Amino acid sequence: RAFKCFETTIELNNNIAAAWFNYGYVLLDMGREEEAIERFQKAIELEPTNAQMWFVFGLAYSKRKEFQAAIKPFQLTIEQQTAFEDAYEQLSIAFQKIGENWKSLKSLYKLLEINSKRPETLAQMGAIYFKLGLRSKGTSSYMKAADIYEEKGLVKEAQDHRNLAKKWDNIK
Repeated sequence: RAFKCFETTIELNNNIAAAWFNYGYVLLDMGREEEAIERFQKAIELEPTNAQMWFVFGLAYSKRKEFQAAIKPFQLTIEQQTAFEDAYEQLSIAFQKIGENWKSLKSLYKLLEINSKRPETLAQMGAIYFKLGLRSKGTSSYMKAADIYEEKGLVKEAQDHRNLAKKWDNIK
């Protein structure tokens, strides 16, 4: 039924970016990523400065595990809206998935400039540092994440991150 609504709207006027975007969003939600990507491309063609459209376009590629293809939409999201926290996070994940750990860290550092109280970001940085063999930086990131969780009253998460930092720091 939703499809018919979108199709009718597009038939009446195919220059409505929101119709193309929402149609793509429904398709993406249904797991029909390839069709969604086509709709998002049309929406972005009509509204190339819409950060939300670029972001969801990137998510569609990520959902297909096409992380290299997801990078550009996430970067364009950030160009349009420099404080789009989730775009930095997803860009970092895409870089990690293709083995670009230093670029992933760079995205996370920019995210921390926007919001320094995101424990998930610090934990993600810790995992990358450990992967790169930089144990002291990894431990430090996990401990900072634990401190923020504790400030937020999330005692269990704080303890989990402290334990993980100690465990990883003791690996030889």
